[in-house]
Amino acid sequence: MAPILCANVNTYRAIERSGAMLGQWLAIIGVGGFGHIADQYAKAMGLRVAAADVSDEKLAFAERLSAEDVINARLGDPGVSLKEQTAGDAHRAAVTAVSPPVPLSSPSTYCALQAISASSACL
Repeated sequence: MAPILCANVNTYRAIERSGAMLGQWLAIIGVGGFGHIADQYAKAMGLRVAAADVSDEKLAFAERLSAEDVINARLGDPGVSLKEQTAGDAHRAAVTAVSPPVPLSSPSTYCALQAISASSACL
């Protein structure tokens, strides 16, 4: 029950708080687990949906659900594609994509962890 509530509450709240209004474009970045739920909520809320992902399978599923435009981010800059496909009219975005794991030995990760734990900037 908790996973269902988590995904639904988080995606609904993200869209609602985005300020997107009836008929406006909402870009959903990452249309996997949470993204496909956001796709459905956005459509139910009267928004036009542009979905971006790196998986053709997920994009096809988003299109079957309600996405009017799909953008494969592996094929180029998704921001440029989004502007082209929505005539520069994307009003808001909901990002539900995950990022690949970064090793803790990475300098940027180490710096970020130090900044968080010490509440100071990493030089």
